[in-house]
Amino acid sequence: MTALRPIIYLLLILLLSPCVTASMGQEYVVVVNKDSQIDTVSVKDLRRMFLGKSKKWPDGSAVMLVLNPNDAAHSEFTRTMLHKSPKQLSLFWRKNLYSGRSMMPYSAENPDDMSIYLDKHKNAISYQTKDDLSELLKPVRITK
Repeated sequence: MTALRPIIYLLLILLLSPCVTASMGQEYVVVVNKDSQIDTVSVKDLRRMFLGKSKKWPDGSAVMLVLNPNDAAHSEFTRTMLHKSPKQLSLFWRKNLYSGRSMMPYSAENPDDMSIYLDKHKNAISYQTKDDLSELLKPVRITK
């Protein structure tokens, strides 16, 4: 039995490795209005924006957040970028609303709703799956 143990471990690693690498790839893209001057945003600034700590763009205009809770990218974005579960993020924003610290971000009903909102609001920022990327939006490169 002890001689089989290394073989079993190796088989488990080989069987599980496709799942690990597939889940590690970023499946979402951060997007802004196609006319926005923003081309890149740092991870730190992105976190600060989506956690309500940074409320202005470099030009001084207000950041308009768009959460996309019904989209497949929502869970991955909140977990990888914000280090929160979708439920924790929702509770975070409700707490800020009820304490009077800030307003809730716009919550899109679906990817089309989010795209239309970003098309109408030049200062808005959101995220969506790569497959749903619309011509109305401009992808933003995330830097460290």
